[in-house]
Amino acid sequence: MASIFLFNIENPIMVPCAEKWRATRFPTGLSLIAAVLFKEKHKITILDNYVPNVDINSILNEVEKQQPDYLLITGFIRNGQYGFLKSVSHKLRMIAPNAIQIMGGPMATTIPELILNNFSLNYLVIGEGEETILDLLDALQRKRDISEVKGIGFCDDRGNAIITEKRARIKDFSKMPQPPYELFDMGFYMDYLARTGRCWELLASRGCIGRCTYCKPTFGRELSFRPVQNIIEEMDFIKKNYGIDRFNFVDDNFLNSNRIIEEFISSLKSCKEKYKFRFQGRVDRVDQKLARRLREVGCFGISFGLESGSEKILSNLRKPVNIKKAEENLKGIFDEGLEIHTTFIVGTPLEDEATVDETKQFIRRVGITNVDAGILIPLPGTEVYHLAIQRGIIKDEEEYCGNLGTIFGYEKIHVNLTEYSDETLIKWKNEINDSANR
Repeated sequence: MASIFLFNIENPIMVPCAEKWRATRFPTGLSLIAAVLFKEKHKITILDNYVPNVDINSILNEVEKQQPDYLLITGFIRNGQYGFLKSVSHKLRMIAPNAIQIMGGPMATTIPELILNNFSLNYLVIGEGEETILDLLDALQRKRDISEVKGIGFCDDRGNAIITEKRARIKDFSKMPQPPYELFDMGFYMDYLARTGRCWELLASRGCIGRCTYCKPTFGRELSFRPVQNIIEEMDFIKKNYGIDRFNFVDDNFLNSNRIIEEFISSLKSCKEKYKFRFQGRVDRVDQKLARRLREVGCFGISFGLESGSEKILSNLRKPVNIKKAEENLKGIFDEGLEIHTTFIVGTPLEDEATVDETKQFIRRVGITNVDAGILIPLPGTEVYHLAIQRGIIKDEEEYCGNLGTIFGYEKIHVNLTEYSDETLIKWKNEINDSANR
């Protein structure tokens, strides 16, 4: 079988173990790709620079020494990742010229043509990767026609970027193997959780039906769900083997299906083990009654992307949230003793002093204490991104992607879609953060 290196690599200036970058996340997506490869008996090696003493130089040295058949890279847009991964791709080509480079993840899915034209990659996996990567490897090894592999990108002999037919979404997650946790430095991640009190991250569903102008879901708008029993079994496994009983579900919207939520609550009630968990959801999907039932089976917190306290802004963003309903639900959730984390966006096209004031008043009325406000960053593939191109604000897409930083705490504004100065937007962002009753 082929020898495959899988990379979880972060821009060195943003490496989680650095003092200024606190949040470390186990590479869930990469681990799921590792799972299907491991199941098929491929020889896989994980190179993870989240782990101390594993930096980009040591990773490159290992590649040069081992000369694997395939190099699998994943990446997302932001945190300077575009330029960093572009540089890594070129370096890998120099030290392992015969290795086939494949990239998957949000970046590959969102800007495939840009990557194919500027990186030293051979192939992209677009969208869900678990079935596509196996099909692609089979085609390469059997010398099948690559263009028949669905859900990939590559350059033809003339250097033209080719995107093949979209692959159908995975329907049956019960057949998906569990991540091979033993191949990762679990000691490091366990120590991190113990020191920070953070949760182990799990995925329960994929997709989001929303059509917000500032967002492009990695897995699209079609929803798919892991069987609840499958989720519980993984929680049991992680607690038994690693002593973890606190989980964070990283779905775009954990509350996509009322039926699944009811089944999840019922399963946790009858479960022998007891867990604590939190999730991200839409505020219009959880009232006080549901919050109470979730709390009774271990829920301790919920994150909401509220974006604004102004109906005008929410309508412009096509965010289907009613302010009065949101306020009612949030107060009910507070009354049940659940922690609430909220995010807001400053600088959407219709933003003005009045809409910012509405957001600050909303935060104060509800009594929200945990607020993260960030300035709008038009991400590739979104409507606000295309608007910025139409207005001539984004002139060079590669340069723009290379300069994207973090959303929260970000002070450099590359795109301003309002009538106000950058300094005013930064001021408004800080005021919204300060309006929380901390």
